[in-house]
Amino acid sequence: MLLITIGINIVIFWTIFSNLAVMLLIAMYKKLRQPRNFLIFSLAVTDFLVGVTVMPVMIFVEPKIAGKWNYGIIACDIYWIIKITVVHVSIYHLVMIALDCYLSLRNAFYAQQRTYRKIILMVLVAWISGVMPSLLLLSYKDADYSRRILEQKWCFFSFDRLFIWVTSGFGFWFPFCLICTLYWKIYKVSQKDTREYLIHFY
Repeated sequence: MLLITIGINIVIFWTIFSNLAVMLLIAMYKKLRQPRNFLIFSLAVTDFLVGVTVMPVMIFVEPKIAGKWNYGIIACDIYWIIKITVVHVSIYHLVMIALDCYLSLRNAFYAQQRTYRKIILMVLVAWISGVMPSLLLLSYKDADYSRRILEQKWCFFSFDRLFIWVTSGFGFWFPFCLICTLYWKIYKVSQKDTREYLIHFY
């Protein structure tokens, strides 16, 4: 048990400090302040927030407060909004990075056309897409929501299967399929380019 706890702490500290290092490097060194690195910087910010707010709470706090939530409905809302938002925003950043890689391979002039405006737009799409599941959480609360928190002391939004499938589908499975599709396309484009290069070379 001690080794597991040490390992978990190492993962948390590595997540926090590695992403903090990425943010500092990009912020401090002018050569790294390129448009594409702004996307990486934004991903580092979200992963840093995951390491600070989500991982410690999920591992060390949630098991202790399960069935013992004494902080009310508003605190439960805020807790879940932060948790869902930062995780999903991080996932959608991976989608944007995969899209950026695919466009770089697909279009030889994309690197020259990659501007801060386009990258900021991609970052905004990642944040908005990540926030949407949180808005869904706020808009849908089952009939037992208040009683579950105030009487049963259990901070959870809904046990409704459809609700869980919709939120997990939009927050995880949809971006996961997008990432897989984009990297499959990247593989196919790379394979095609390699084949054409070998034919031309020989």
